[in-house]
Parts: sequence; structure tokens; C-alpha cells
Amino acid sequence: MVGESTRTRSGKRSDQNQGQPVSQYRVFLNQYILSLGIFIFLWFIFISCAEIASPPGGEEDKVKPYIIGSEPANGSVNVPCGDRIVLYFSERVNPPQTGQSVFVSPRPIIKPKLKWKSDRLEIIFAGSFNINETYIVSASAGIADLRKNKLDSAGIIAFSTGASLDTGRIKGLVFSDESPKPGLYVALYDLAALTDSSAYDSLIPAYLTQTNSDGRFVFDYLPPREFRLVAFEDKNRDELFNPSREAFAVTDRPILLGGETSLDDLRLSMTSQDTLKPEIISATYTSNRLIRVRLSRKIPLDWFSKHLDQTSITLLNDTSLIYQALSLLEEESEESSNLTLVFPDLVEGKYKLQLKYDSASVALVSSDVVVKESEDKTPPSLVMFEPDQSSRFPDDLEIRMTFSEPLDTTKFTPETFYLWQEEPDSLLQLEWDWEDAFRLRFYSPNLSEGNNYRLVVTEFELIDRSGNALGDSLSEHHFSTLDYNSLGSISGQILKHISGQEKSPVVLKFRKVGQQQITTLLVEEQNFRIDVPAGDYLMTAYIDSDRNGKRGTGSIYPFSFAETQAAYPDTVSVRSRFETIGITFDIR
Repeated sequence: MVGESTRTRSGKRSDQNQGQPVSQYRVFLNQYILSLGIFIFLWFIFISCAEIASPPGGEEDKVKPYIIGSEPANGSVNVPCGDRIVLYFSERVNPPQTGQSVFVSPRPIIKPKLKWKSDRLEIIFAGSFNINETYIVSASAGIADLRKNKLDSAGIIAFSTGASLDTGRIKGLVFSDESPKPGLYVALYDLAALTDSSAYDSLIPAYLTQTNSDGRFVFDYLPPREFRLVAFEDKNRDELFNPSREAFAVTDRPILLGGETSLDDLRLSMTSQDTLKPEIISATYTSNRLIRVRLSRKIPLDWFSKHLDQTSITLLNDTSLIYQALSLLEEESEESSNLTLVFPDLVEGKYKLQLKYDSASVALVSSDVVVKESEDKTPPSLVMFEPDQSSRFPDDLEIRMTFSEPLDTTKFTPETFYLWQEEPDSLLQLEWDWEDAFRLRFYSPNLSEGNNYRLVVTEFELIDRSGNALGDSLSEHHFSTLDYNSLGSISGQILKHISGQEKSPVVLKFRKVGQQQITTLLVEEQNFRIDVPAGDYLMTAYIDSDRNGKRGTGSIYPFSFAETQAAYPDTVSVRSRFETIGITFDIR
């Protein structure tokens, strides 16, 4: 009995001991599953909160951040001479990926430190503010919120440590080849600190800003002083202007704050001034018997193309054999660093090339031009046909072809070129002659107004000096003439508001909307009138101070202002046989 009872109690204890681990395991598993579920839930909440996205079903956030306040406050005066400025934004922002975050003017000698803190920016100076100084802080348009919406362009605050804010203002537009130029630095230098020998690449501008996406810039709160304004392309991003390497633009007038000359609509066009003398990088004799010259920089071609006889090539082992250049392929270009020249037939040997590109400079020299004949398998090509698609009056029409190399004129026949008229369909008399080794000009006494024409070219009769033909078929080139009855006219007056330019002539330009053709009119007096085909026109003008027929863009060394330019604010519409009158073109 005792033994059975003992076994029974012992068996019960054994069953309890066997069930206890199972129960603990189940509790542990339940706790683990519960913890994992809570972790996953919290993780999804964290991810959804951290994700930069619009709320489900909502519109995409396109609201730009903007400055909501500052310390010192915008417009405040008698500010204590502290050492920091704080900008507060409407939301959390990030600094721009490239370029400046803010511009502080006048620029401190030591660049301030920037501390970004969520929706604010601290600008910490190396020293205290100057006494009686107006400070301007402009935030870069590159600053963006977390959704990459860039800062509103109106990110400017100003305060003064004196009793009042300065009130001077300058506004303008910078463009290149008639297109607005964004992202340029625009600098103001204190004129009292400048000389003609000043090294701009070591001068810190007193005031600095950037052009916006429309190429426009503005300086506000400027003191009543005289400055020099230069816009430049900061290639090396050092915020300093390097005239020998960076394109620039200068104004057409002195920048005198508080003066009588308007400074609220300046128009600047980009140019460059390479102060380094050009060098001949290579001069090569080609298989089609041309001399191709590559220069270290572009040179102006106006003087050079008119004085080719001052460029020569001399055989080194017989200096009595000197040949002058005959033709230049790039003659129509204003400037180029690549030149293609034709000389008389050269014997094989080594030559010295002397290239004189303007009247004041010493000729560029290359003494290793090797002339050696080689097989020419390259056919000639048509580089340009004139006129283009724009219609012209018969008296103003010039028909011209420019080829890539001289052709063998002995292969021409009376059937090489045909000129056809559309109304009535007929073959016209056509003559031609060579202007130079590259350009062939055509003449016809039978062109009439208001008609369409086609010049038919027998390509297989256009053969270079090595026997290569331009093509193996006929090609056509179309052009048209205007009808004098389609003319209307524009008349009006030009009012010049630039001191000292009252007697300078003005060059007016009329460009038909949708076309590249430009009609130019030189105006010596105040009134003007011009006949143009019917259509809508954009008008621009410049004051030709030096009377050379080209707008001067100014220079840095020696410094000279650009010639004043302006754009008429409205489109001018012209109807056939009617005169558009009352145009008043203000040049300010």
C-alpha cells in the first residue's frame, strides 16, 4: 500500500514536471510574437513618418519655402554691433548642392561661417558689424525644402547699425547671344579703390549677387557711392573675377547711386577678353592642298580676312620662295580659332608660316609646316548656300555657294547650273564668277518680284583639283523674292536719355517674329522711317558711339563702357501698303 501510494504520488509529480516546460515555452512564444508585432507596427509608423511624400490622396507639395523672419529684423535700424544674423524659413530647408547659400553685403573680409539648423540659418561673422553700415543678406535660389522646392526669389533682408537704411537700387538683365544668362555673379566694386592696373582676380567685390533663371539681377539698399559693375561667369567658383579666363559683361554707363542716370533697367551682354597672345598650335598641309591652322584662342577675322596678303608662307631652304595667302574659308565668321587657307601651288618641303591677324600685333610664326603630297580621296562639299529661306527683294538678293575647297573650273559646262522660275515656269539666264577660291557667286538679270526660284546643280561636274566629284546626281536649292506691294512701313522717333550721347547715331534692328532675318536702319537724327514686309516685328537698338557699325561690348583692360542697347517693349505689327506710325523708342 505504502509502495503503491508512493508510486502514485511519484507519478503525479512526474506528470507535473513534464508539463511545466511546455507551459513556459508557450508563454515565451506568445511574448515573442507580441513583441515582434509591436516592433513591426512601430517600424511601419516610423517609416511612414520619415517618408517624404504627400499625404495619400492629397496634392503634391509644390509650395516654395520662404523667409519668415530674421534677427536682426528686416528693416531695423540702430542695430547693436553684434556678430551674427539668423534667417528663419517657413519650413525645414537644405543648403544648395552647389554654389553660395547666402550673399552678405558689404562682403566681410573673412567669410562668415554658416550653421544650418532645421528651418533656420545662422550666419556668424569673424568680428562685429561695422558702425553706421547697411547690411543686406540675400538667400540663394538654390536653397530648397525636403521636397526640393527651391526658395522664393524674394529672399532678401536688410538692417542698419546706423540711424537709417541706405536706399540705392540697381536692376538689370544679362544675356548672351540674345538669350538670358542665369547663374552669373554680378559684382559691385568700389570705384575709388580701382585703377586700370587693378587685378580683379584678387579683389573682393563690395557687393555680390547672382542672376536668376530669367537672367535678371537686383541690388537694394546701396549707399550713395560710385561703383563699377561687372557680371562674370565664375568657372572656378572662387567668387572672384578672372578677366583672362572668364566671360564677362560691363555696363554702358557709370554706376553712380543718387545720380541723374537711370540704373533700374541695365542691359548687359556677355563678352570675353583674352589678354594672352594667341599662338599657333598646329599648321598642317592637307591632302586637298589647303593649310589648316589651329590657334590657342579665337581671333577676330574682320581685319585678317581683308589683309590676307600680309599672311605668307616661306620655303626654308629657299627663302626667295614666299607665297601670300589667297583665300580664307571662314571669312563670314566674326572670329575663329581654326583657319583654312589657300596658297598658290607649293613645292614639297618645310615652310615657315607667318600669320598677321591685326594691324597692331606681331605676326604669329610656325616654322615646321611640312608640305608633302598625298592621295586625296575626300570629295568636296557645299558649306553654305545663300540666300537662306527668308525672302528678299530682287535688288537685295545675292546668290552664292561656298565650297569646302577650290574646284577645277575647267570641268564646268553651260549645263552645270540651271536657274528656273516658277511663274511662269521658265529657264532664266544665269551667269557666275568666283569671288575667291571658295565662293562662287551667281547673277541673273531676269529676277522678278514676288516669285519662287530653284537653282539646279549638276553635282558630278563640281570636281576638286584631285578629281573627286561633289556628288553623282542633280540637287536643287530654292529661294524666293518679295513683292514690293507687300511692303508696309514703320515710322517714329528715337529719344536718347543717355548723357553725352545726344549726337551719336542709333542702329535700329527689326526682326520679323518667327524668322532670323534682321533688317537694319542707321538713324542719324531723331525721326526714322523704314519699309518692311508685312508681319510682326521685334525692335532693338544700340547707340553706335564709335560709328563703326558694330555694337561695342566694352573691355576690362583698358576699361571701357559698352555701347548702350535697348529693346522696344511691344511687338510692332505692319500691314501691306499701310504705315505703322507713332513709335516712340526710348533709350534710357
